Amino acid sequence: MALKGNGGLSYSRDAYPRRDIHANFRRFYDAYDPARMFWGTDITRRSYSWRTCVPMFTAELPWLRSS
Repeated sequence: MALKGNGGLSYSRDAYPRRDIHANFRRFYDAYDPARMFWGTDITRRSYSWRTCVPMFTAELPWLRSS
């Protein structure tokens, strides 16, 4: 079993860096581990700029960078 982190940012009610969903990403990460997760963006659902998609995961989630 794996978890697809696609479109997760669209569930946030906050502006970038969307802190209201950080804890959820961490819970999923802890439950599935990095080997069973993959990330993407759902361009059909996104209501945020592309420029915030990558930095969300590379700069705003420090625990993810250390993996």
